Amino acid sequence: MDKQNKMLEMNFSEIPETITDARIDGQIMLFDNFGRFMDPELRKLAEGYCFPTHTDITIIILCTKGETRIKVNLKEESVQQNNVLIILPGCIFEINYISQDFEGAVMLLDSNVMLLNEDAVLSMSLRRYLSSHHNMLVSSDNIDYFKNLYCMIKHALQEKENVFRSQIVSKFCQILVYSACHIFLQSHFCFLDFSF
Repeated sequence: MDKQNKMLEMNFSEIPETITDARIDGQIMLFDNFGRFMDPELRKLAEGYCFPTHTDITIIILCTKGETRIKVNLKEESVQQNNVLIILPGCIFEINYISQDFEGAVMLLDSNVMLLNEDAVLSMSLRRYLSSHHNMLVSSDNIDYFKNLYCMIKHALQEKENVFRSQIVSKFCQILVYSACHIFLQSHFCFLDFSF
């Protein structure tokens, strides 16, 4: 069966380990090209998802320059400078375009890394909200905040001798997702009550 007749799958086993040195196998992978052109191997991998692709993992894209256009559940999203895009597990996406000057970061996360299940009602509310609000434009201060969080996660991942590495990474990922949800809510003027 050829690619066009088969749904592609995005999961950790589909991503070559050589593409990143910041990862915990089966849990989290990070890619970035801040201040430089995208690595040709990474561009080739991303452009390979130009067909509808089902994802089993959470994908977070932080754009600091350029543009990428990604269709999420049949709706095209333009991810430009100061945009953050979140694609949840179970979504269908396809990458339609990546500009030559694209700069940013991509995080691939297993749902267990974020562990947002401490409060089931809150977790379900956040998931429901993010399933229909994938893309957000944030201020330059907030994009710097997300970039700094990303760099802290990457640094923690690279400290392979730290026995608490997984726990530290998980907490940083929780901070990132909760912060993104807060900014999403502010930017869409949705006054939902998340105080439980």
